[in-house]
Amino acid sequence: MQKWEYIFLTATWNEGWKVEMVNGDTVEDWQDGPSIYDYVNELGQQGWEMVSWQYFTTFDHDGLPPEVDYEHYRMALKRPFES
Repeated sequence: MQKWEYIFLTATWNEGWKVEMVNGDTVEDWQDGPSIYDYVNELGQQGWEMVSWQYFTTFDHDGLPPEVDYEHYRMALKRPFES
């Protein structure tokens, strides 16, 4: 039976869409990193395939968006697991 490994990304708008988190960990200097397009294409070269893409917004306790970083994309990618 085929086994899979997964990676989960969160991208945030910062003068362009950038990957801010990978598997729940913040990417160091993500604001200066590659665009989401370049980041995901590099993962594709490593055998990762996108299986899910979701846009969401965050709001404060009053239901208003915060001043910055309130638009995000979450992505799930998979590739065959090699033991």
